[in-house]
Amino acid sequence: MPEFSSTLNALIPETHVCVWKIDEPLEFFEQIPAHWPSINSQNPIKRIESLAARYCLYDLCKRLGLKDEVLQQDERDRPYLSNSDWKISLTHSFPYVAAACSYQKEVGIDIEKKGRKIEKIAPRFLNTYELGDRAENHMALTLAWSIKESIYKAANIPGLSFKNSIALDRHTEVTEGNAILLQGEKSIKYYWEELDDFVISMARLD
Repeated sequence: MPEFSSTLNALIPETHVCVWKIDEPLEFFEQIPAHWPSINSQNPIKRIESLAARYCLYDLCKRLGLKDEVLQQDERDRPYLSNSDWKISLTHSFPYVAAACSYQKEVGIDIEKKGRKIEKIAPRFLNTYELGDRAENHMALTLAWSIKESIYKAANIPGLSFKNSIALDRHTEVTEGNAILLQGEKSIKYYWEELDDFVISMARLD
C-alpha cells in the first residue's frame, strides 16, 4: 500500500517521517541507490523490513532534495547520512516500517507490536516511579518501551541504561510528553501514535 498517513509528520519543525505498511513484494523496495550498504540478513521478513525502511528513507531524501545523500553504517550498524546536516533513524516491525529525518538534531524513531509479554520485562527498563500506574496497563508499558527505544536511538550513547539513564513522566493519554536523559540532564520531547496493533514513537534531542 502507499505511505501511511502519520500524525508524527507535522509535529516537529524540520523533522520529517515516512511510515509504510508493507504489502508489496521485495523487488518493489529494491528501488534504492545501489551504492547504499547491502543487507546481510537471509531471513525473508527481516530482509524486506530492512529494505522497506531504507526505501522510506530514500523517499524522504528525494522529497527533501537530498538525492545525492550516501547512507552509511557506523561500527554499531547505526545508519547515518555521510557528510550531511540531516540526522536519520530507521525502524521496522512487520508489516510496518518507518524512517525519520531531522535537520541538525539527533532523532530516534521506533515501532513496537502490542501483545508481547511486556509485563514480565517492564522492571528491567522502568524504575519504580515510572512503573506507577503503568504496571497493569499493557498499552502503557509497550508505549514506554517504544519511547525509551526512540530516546536511546536519538541519544546515541553506547550502553545507555533504559532504566537508570532515561526518566519518563507518569503515563498519560496525551500523545506527547517529556523525558529526561540523566547523562547531561537533557530534556527530550517525544511523540507517539497507534497503528493497528502497533505503537510508533519519535524523540528528538534539541
